[in-house]
Order: sequence, then C-alpha cells, then structure tokens
Amino acid sequence: MADLVDCENSDLDFNLVVTSDGETGCWDDKSCSLSAPLVYSGEIDCASYPLSVKLENADVCEGACIDLIPRVTGGFRGHIPVMYGAMASPRIPFEVCPEADVTYGLTVTDSEGNTATGSSIIKVRPLPEGAVLPNPLSFCKKLTNDEQPSLAAYLYRASPPYLFNWHVPEDIAGRPDSLNFTNDSYDLDESASTADNYPKQICVTVTDKFGCSSDFCGNIRYNGICTDSCYLVVYDTIRTQIIDTSYVQVEDTLVIRLNVTNEANQIVVNAISIYPNPANSHIFVDMGTYTLLKNYELHILNSLGQPVFFTPIEQQQYYIDLNQWGGKGTYYVRIKNSAGITIETKKILLQ
Repeated sequence: MADLVDCENSDLDFNLVVTSDGETGCWDDKSCSLSAPLVYSGEIDCASYPLSVKLENADVCEGACIDLIPRVTGGFRGHIPVMYGAMASPRIPFEVCPEADVTYGLTVTDSEGNTATGSSIIKVRPLPEGAVLPNPLSFCKKLTNDEQPSLAAYLYRASPPYLFNWHVPEDIAGRPDSLNFTNDSYDLDESASTADNYPKQICVTVTDKFGCSSDFCGNIRYNGICTDSCYLVVYDTIRTQIIDTSYVQVEDTLVIRLNVTNEANQIVVNAISIYPNPANSHIFVDMGTYTLLKNYELHILNSLGQPVFFTPIEQQQYYIDLNQWGGKGTYYVRIKNSAGITIETKKILLQ
C-alpha cells in the first residue's frame, strides 16, 4: 500500500476472481463445468492520504530575493498552488523579495477540490554597516623597519561572527591582522610596496553569520621619505600643540564627558568621541561605554536649531552622513538623559 501514496488515478478499481467452486477445488474438471467463478470488486481511495503543503522559514539579506520551494504531498493529481499574503512570482519555486519581516502563505488545491495551506516566515537581515579607518591613511617610508601603519574595519551594525576579505592593489604589500575580530585589520608593509602613484584604495568585504555582505573602502596616501618619524596619530588637538605638520594629518576630535549616575548612585565618567571635526561629509560618534547610557538620546541639530537626526543610544558607534541634511555649515550634537534633560551640547563644522 505504500506505493499508492502518490497514485495518479482516483478511480483505481480492482477485481479478485476465485476460479474454484469451493468443493472440489478445481475448474477444468468436468464436474466443475457448471460452477461459476466468484468475483469480488473493490476500490482504492487515494484520498486516505490527505493533501498537505510545507514551506520552510528562511532568512534573506536586505535588497535580496529568495526562492520559496513548497513541498506538496498527498491528494489527487493536478495540484494548483496559489500564493497569498504578499506579491510573488507566478512560477514554482516562488521568488520573493521582501523589504521587511513577512509571512508568506501558500494554498494548494487538487483536482478533487481538496485544499491545504502552508506558511513561511521570512526574516530580513540588515546588511553590515561600518567603515574602514583611518580614511585616508597617510604613511611615509623609513630606512629602518618600524611598526607598520594599519587600516581597520569597524562595524556599527551586523550579526557576528564575521568574515573579512581584503581587496588590495597588486603594488601594495601587507597582510591581514586582527584587532577586535579575525582579519578585521590590514597592516601595510610600506617598505615592500612598489606603487608609484597615490592615493590607493583598499577595500574589505564583510560577511556576517546570515551571509549578508557589504564592502567598505579606505584610501592610503604616500608622503615620501620619513624624516623624524614615520607617522603620528593625533587624537586630541585641544591639549596637543602641533609645531610641524609636514607629515602629520590633524583631525580634531570632540570629546563629550558625561557624569552618569548608576543604580548605586555613584558618579561614573563616560566619554563620547566625535570625529573628524571639521568634517568633509560624515562623522563617527563613539559612545565609549554605551551600556552606561541606557535611556539616553543622541540628537543632531542644524545651525537653525532644527533637528536633523535622533536615536536612542543603543550601540557603541554610529556613522552619520551630514550631507543629507543640507551640506556645509554648523551642526550641534546634543545629549539628553533619561529625563529628557539636555546635559551636553557640542558644535561640529561641515566644510
């Protein structure tokens, strides 16, 4: 009977003929010549195997499509699938391109009018967001080997674990290294690099656990033969005086220091860094120990005091594109506490 699960004919009849008279057990013998065979009729009902349809749940990356492949069993031949709940392609498998988490349903009707329904939950996973820093990376060549300048991929939104794949021009030498995650940085070997025209671009493809990928790029710039030092990173120009900027790229960093009262009523200092300032197009906001800032809010206002950006502080780093709010000018970064009180405001300049 197992072979009849997918039978194609709903009217599968059979006859059982007994060619014996029940007395002598014979049919050819003359004594049985007046006996008639016994005939038993029967019918196999394929509907005893009910119609069913199954769809698997799945994850899909932002902006991507996925095929939903239904598994239909039982019922009679001539299945007619109808997708509902969202638009999908008419072919099987069904191609769907959701923009947000959604449930797709599928109703199947067989040739006898029997129906079955299945559903699939599709979760849309965000693409990794981040940046390669510093950008640009300025370096110079020194006659003796020293610590190599590095680019690092910083992620602001993604789902670990991550895979980092660096794309480096052939005339740039170096190797992947690890800062916070495996291979999330790239060490430049300036003495072995043969490039003669700069700037050069180095990119990294970041893939998260859902297979969602994004590319981030940074530029490297060559400043010639080093004199006193190879390169210098200046984090705070408020307290640091720069005398010679021939081989030093200076980007000011705003530091907002907040006194945060925790549950034990103790005062904890939390530093928020905002850079670069002045900015060319975007800024990075590092919330430091952002877990101390639960229920705090980050606001950005334009020169007229109009709000252009808002977010509750829920992660350590934010990448903010200032160009989308009107371009060059003065902007203000404002921090509000859980009571909605402004506790700090700093000015940044977009050139």
